[in-house]
Amino acid sequence: MAVRVLYLLVSALLLVMAKPSITKLDAWTPRKQAHDRIIDGHPAGVGQFTHQALVLADERYICAGSLITRTAVLTAAHNVVRYSKWTVRLGGIYRSQDESTAWTVVSSWAQVHPEFNTSSYYGYDVAVIFLPEEAPLNSYINLVALPSSLEVNESFVGLRAQVSGWGYINGSVQGNGPGKQQMENSTS
Repeated sequence: MAVRVLYLLVSALLLVMAKPSITKLDAWTPRKQAHDRIIDGHPAGVGQFTHQALVLADERYICAGSLITRTAVLTAAHNVVRYSKWTVRLGGIYRSQDESTAWTVVSSWAQVHPEFNTSSYYGYDVAVIFLPEEAPLNSYINLVALPSSLEVNESFVGLRAQVSGWGYINGSVQGNGPGKQQMENSTS
């Protein structure tokens, strides 16, 4: 019963979060140029982004996600399709360095938004990776703060936000490189 309720909750979340992105973009709208990783970011501190998940798909493709429940990580659908196993690492700031704060689990269960299209990647690019056990919540691992149901129709345009992920401090692999979690401030 609990799994069915969680599945329905996540399905509803996928619909609410993904639907607006497709309505604002049509086939004739060019995508803005953007980096697929943080460039010239700042090093993140341990415990700064407690929701951030490092996801390793089939032990070769690195992507990121956010812990939305103790057993679910929200990520992009293109990080899930064509893969069958995801190693999820929470609580750390390094991609491959051992950290006493990190917790790692392997999952083989994910759900992609039903309207995601692998040929366009424009809309509904959202998925959930289900964890086989509950993540241990602590000062290094916690749930992401999502907008409440009262804020669903709010616009966050013009507000500052922080973006986190694994990127480059100085635009190259030199220095701390892509191995350490990065953040940057952004204004939408």
